[in-house]
Amino acid sequence: GLRVDPCSVEQIAEGIAQMALQPALREDYARRGQERLQQFNWAHSARAFRALYRQIAGVPLTDEDQGLLLEAK
Repeated sequence: GLRVDPCSVEQIAEGIAQMALQPALREDYARRGQERLQQFNWAHSARAFRALYRQIAGVPLTDEDQGLLLEAK
């Protein structure tokens, strides 16, 4: 995404103006956002949370759990 200082009114306004006035930039961010979205799914997220809960509870982790926790770092 477009990064701005969230405490700077000027930077926020500049970011909004860039997105409003530059269709190519807006289209690029929309395309990249859709590509990034494809990397997520509910089953993967559920397995990752299960691994985290197991770690917190002190339950022995499977190889899959360990891999998922490494991905999150």
